[in-house]
Amino acid sequence: DSTQNTPLNFTASVRLLIGNSNFRFFGETQWQKINYGNIKNSVLLNIGGELRISNKFWVVASSGIENLKDKTKDKLYNRIVSNLDLRYGFNFK
Repeated sequence: DSTQNTPLNFTASVRLLIGNSNFRFFGETQWQKINYGNIKNSVLLNIGGELRISNKFWVVASSGIENLKDKTKDKLYNRIVSNLDLRYGFNFK
């Protein structure tokens, strides 16, 4: 349909890191404006840590709460989110 508008999505994030080159604790917040389905926008509050397990690999674990706003019902929905990642760092010798 040529009358549909292209969705515009926007994300703004802030992360505070405390630690050293082997372990870091972080707290972060993220706001997203989403034009997808029934979701209008979301806010994420998250805490976690990053642990170096070798010269180039990190384990990153985080957990938090995400608030999603439904644009059709104008209601907020909360969900608990968690994440466990294995990351590779290119910038270390």
